[in-house]
Amino acid sequence: MTASWVLGLSVAAVILSAVELIFTSLLVIMALATLWFAGYVVYRLYSDNR
Repeated sequence: MTASWVLGLSVAAVILSAVELIFTSLLVIMALATLWFAGYVVYRLYSDNR
């Protein structure tokens, strides 16, 4: 019974780790996209005023 509990715990930890990795990756991607868009907007604002 102890081995199955440990196995279940490790499977749950791996799944949690995978979900955490996916959402952390999405967070980083969205942060980069936001920074790129902000930079693009500033670029367009300054380039249109020339």
